[in-house]
Amino acid sequence: MPTVSYGKFTIEIPVKVKLFIDGEEVSSSKGKTFTRENPAQFDQTIAIIEEASTDDLNRAVDLAREVFDKDKYGWVTNYRQRIKVLYKTAEILREEADRIAVTVALENGMPIRQARAHVLAAAEIFEFYAGLADKIYGDSIVLSNGNVSLIFKEPVGVVAAVSPWNFPMTQAARKIAPALAAGCTVIWKPASYTPMSAMEIYRALTKAGLPKGVVNVIYGPGATVGNELVRHPRIDYVSFTGETTTGKLIMQQAAAGIKRIGLELGGKNPGLVFEDANIEEAVRAIVFGGLRNTGQACGAISRVLVHEGVHEKLVNRLVEVAKGS
Repeated sequence: MPTVSYGKFTIEIPVKVKLFIDGEEVSSSKGKTFTRENPAQFDQTIAIIEEASTDDLNRAVDLAREVFDKDKYGWVTNYRQRIKVLYKTAEILREEADRIAVTVALENGMPIRQARAHVLAAAEIFEFYAGLADKIYGDSIVLSNGNVSLIFKEPVGVVAAVSPWNFPMTQAARKIAPALAAGCTVIWKPASYTPMSAMEIYRALTKAGLPKGVVNVIYGPGATVGNELVRHPRIDYVSFTGETTTGKLIMQQAAAGIKRIGLELGGKNPGLVFEDANIEEAVRAIVFGGLRNTGQACGAISRVLVHEGVHEKLVNRLVEVAKGS
């Protein structure tokens, strides 16, 4: 079997990535798969991924629905359990960061140094929300007529999480960790480009003691699996990070079922350079901000607003940097 090596870690390819349903790694009920190529070597297949069928999706949603509606395992009411799982997941990701970073670098194309920092950042997110799980308080308000209004905060239910490929672990963690902290259950559709990173997260959750059915992971194209997930009548909330056109479609689809949604879409982020700016530092920040992760970042600089007094100097220096001087 072919291998890919990064330092002391070796990955046998292609990696077989299965669906994660009811706490188990399972094959597609229809036997359908798709492949992921090495972004640095397109003729090399690095993963074979099980593609979810409608039956697989329905089963995953039904399981998540049952866990939430029946409070199986005390998942909804026992915040101490949720804290332990989230903290332990963070611990596992930290312990395995060097190895997991190899997977991220292989399928995403990140430099290994950035990939490791990316894994550690995902661990921090799980840890942060572990600390929030026992601090979701309600409130009371004394009205003008002397009545007291009590406000209760409750988990929304079954969350559909659709995450992007560019920062596959942190973006997923920002959806999954707060949902779990609140007592929700999750159906997660990761980007098809980064299935192995998703596999690392759900394996870490499993090792951390996550009960069966709380998180279910399905793979497949957005045009089919993604659309079915967003429209599914038993989903309560849709969280999506990606480009704006898809976000508009998700908003329309969610409206039909009056679902709550959270959308993080494409931005138009400016770099600002004032007259008293240090030009060298400004150029460094612009280049890094625009080209980090090959420009595939939600906060990437896509335009620069420059004071006319330093415009020519800044542009000339940017050109020099672009030429390698």
